[in-house]
Amino acid sequence: MHWSEKHHAIIDCHHKEIVISSPRLPEIHFLGDQKILPFCLISALVAGKLLKKGCISYLAHVFDTEIVEVKLENVYIVRDNTDLFPEEFPGIPPEREVEFKIDLLPGTSPIFMATYQMAPA
Repeated sequence: MHWSEKHHAIIDCHHKEIVISSPRLPEIHFLGDQKILPFCLISALVAGKLLKKGCISYLAHVFDTEIVEVKLENVYIVRDNTDLFPEEFPGIPPEREVEFKIDLLPGTSPIFMATYQMAPA
């Protein structure tokens, strides 16, 4: 007798899942390697689709409480071009008043027209 018959195994290759059931024990589900996205980051739309398919999900809000000071010596580009960067940055530039105006000819009015052809409703 093959082990899959003995343990009432159901093998689903497409979903990478094996279900083993026994009359005396609860079902055991084995899940194979799933697609791992870069940085384990997915959009809300993809998450919603996975939940509708019945995927197991966990919601976690993780943040780093340790503040690490970024030093310019640790930045590769800055380290190789130290002559281009000052020792201390002066800060945010002061707010300046912007003088800007467009001279229009007397009597002209703005042109109102659609930017592209709209399809009939």
